[in-house]
Amino acid sequence: MEGRSLTSLSVVIPAYNEGRGISRMLSAYYDYLRKQDVDFEIIVVPNNCSDNTPELAENFANGNITRKNYLEALDKCIEVSKKPTLVHINAFSDLPMQNEIDEWNLKLLISREKLKEIQEKDKLGNEVKIFKEGKIN
Repeated sequence: MEGRSLTSLSVVIPAYNEGRGISRMLSAYYDYLRKQDVDFEIIVVPNNCSDNTPELAENFANGNITRKNYLEALDKCIEVSKKPTLVHINAFSDLPMQNEIDEWNLKLLISREKLKEIQEKDKLGNEVKIFKEGKIN
């Protein structure tokens, strides 16, 4: 296939009890692929799941779960937490862009751009050290 452009794509995802992360993953695939010049479909095949994977995949397919829903839920989790918060993001693309923060009025999430800026300024990892020592607000 070298030298040929991809014009059509099926993303097939066999899933077993992926309820904790499937909405985020589907949103990331969808957001990326819709920006490409490619006709695509995303197919989730639940495999004997005992969790809510099939329902979440169906909700996504019906347009009931969007990236906006995911980011708003993440922002709300931070808002209601009572402990110091560390958000584990599976992929950099899960972080919102600044325009998403502005458009959806997300109050507590850091943007990809801001994280890049912090990392560029902190080549020695001092921010991580401060966090590990519990000295960060």
